[in-house]
Amino acid sequence: MKRIIFFYPTEEVNGVANQFIWLAKYLQKKGYDVSLIDSKEGYIKNELIASNIEVIEYSYPNKIYLHEECILVAPASHIHRVPLEFEIPEEKKVKLIFWSLHPHNLVWEYGIWGFIKSFKPFEMKEILTKIFPETFENYTQLINTLYHHNSLYFMDQSNFDFPKQVYNICLECEKYIPIAVKNSSYKAKALKIVEIKNYAWVGRLSDDKVYSLIKVLNDVDQYAKEKNKEINFYIIGSGSYEFLLKKELESKKWNINIVNLGTLKNNDLSQFLFEKIDLLFAMGTSCLEAAKLGIPTVLVNASNSRVELMEYKWLYETKNYSLGSFVELQNNVKYSSIDELKLEKIKIHSEKCFEYVNKYHTIGQVATMFEEIFDKELFTLSDLRVFIEHSPLNFNNFASNLIVRGYYMNDANNLYLSNILKDIEKEFLEKKLKKLLIWGVGSHSKALLKFYDFANMELKGFTDSSDSIGEFLNYPKYSVDDIGDLDIDVILISSLTYEKKIYDKFYKKMLSRGIIMYPIYKANEGIVATAIWNQVSSEIYLCDEEGR
Repeated sequence: MKRIIFFYPTEEVNGVANQFIWLAKYLQKKGYDVSLIDSKEGYIKNELIASNIEVIEYSYPNKIYLHEECILVAPASHIHRVPLEFEIPEEKKVKLIFWSLHPHNLVWEYGIWGFIKSFKPFEMKEILTKIFPETFENYTQLINTLYHHNSLYFMDQSNFDFPKQVYNICLECEKYIPIAVKNSSYKAKALKIVEIKNYAWVGRLSDDKVYSLIKVLNDVDQYAKEKNKEINFYIIGSGSYEFLLKKELESKKWNINIVNLGTLKNNDLSQFLFEKIDLLFAMGTSCLEAAKLGIPTVLVNASNSRVELMEYKWLYETKNYSLGSFVELQNNVKYSSIDELKLEKIKIHSEKCFEYVNKYHTIGQVATMFEEIFDKELFTLSDLRVFIEHSPLNFNNFASNLIVRGYYMNDANNLYLSNILKDIEKEFLEKKLKKLLIWGVGSHSKALLKFYDFANMELKGFTDSSDSIGEFLNYPKYSVDDIGDLDIDVILISSLTYEKKIYDKFYKKMLSRGIIMYPIYKANEGIVATAIWNQVSSEIYLCDEEGR
């Protein structure tokens, strides 16, 4: 019996996690010994509570011990993580399959990703070869090696084309494993559609999707105005960039009725789409979720910046399993307005979308592709370790961190960490929270205080989860048990990795004592949280370099 382990710890509801859950369930029924790896509070673990599939609990930075031979399946974005996260006995063989499930999977680990993510592939290549010459060359070789050892696959043409243009990848042919969709308990909706009144978007409100949604909303709004149509537009999804959507919705008077429903999970989503929606706009897995119900589905492209022209395409018109590309790569655009989609033929579009999903994207078809790969000679975890030992991958370096620092370091820039911390201090003082304790006695706290020292507050000292006491940065360091005896108003959590765990464990206890806990990343989601971490991490790196 083959042992299959899926690795994708996540606390977010997302398409990748669902792919792994569905595949795990299907493969287990076919007799495979299947497990998934997730965090204690993870989405996958929560979804599998009622099943008999093993979920291996993962807690960073603790390593995961694999005591038996297996095949490990992970997103391509985790290539560099796998050697660091796992320990295996020397004599055991762990085979690897990496699945590219986003066009940026093989580029977003670079330390300057936030500054180049809206660039075209050839522009990324120019920058990365200059700033990370050795890592870029090594990573290119690794991608080629994984591909030729049957250990790297792409979900569609967009996922294949993008990294191929960034790296000089010698790929003779595409190796696709399309994403799957769970079988529907509903019959196709095709013949039920009479009037197209209820439109929807399904997808996370992330930095590469929210601008696409905003463009769709404006185009549908224009269409409703020109055609004098009454349209309801339902937004299904949430995410850290929801603030941009909110700002857009408040910016003008709309001709359409917009309803923001937030996230709907699995059965609730299918039921709502089936009963309510006549036309869907989406990218990725969300397209398939609607089309399997016979709902006419329009593909849209991703973008990390405001969209002037969107290419619209019916799902059944796509090629090589593509479920959306990037606005920056659009060419020969066929449809760029809602009117050009010929909605008067909606029943035909509905039937063709339904047929497309059942022809190419059922869970059985995709699982069969994986089964064929399981029997091949694959790159192993030991192979990967040896490769990286001889050809290191350093996605952060002195130059990249100087770029990060220089980008933000401007007193007029609201995202400059000094200004962010001043705003946080102002918020505290407006709420009469003057006496401050910082949770964290490591490099993260040192970096924060280099940017701003909270001079207008009373910094009482530091604490962490340990029982130790002493001194940190010339301030008292208290044990967590001492906090109840201190005269403090607010605790600022200075940690990215452990913030959620600290907050969830202690905030009720502190609140009962009249103390507010402030999770700096959770409280500042989106581009502000990204800016905080970019500057903290670059400061940590540069300080380490200067100390050598």
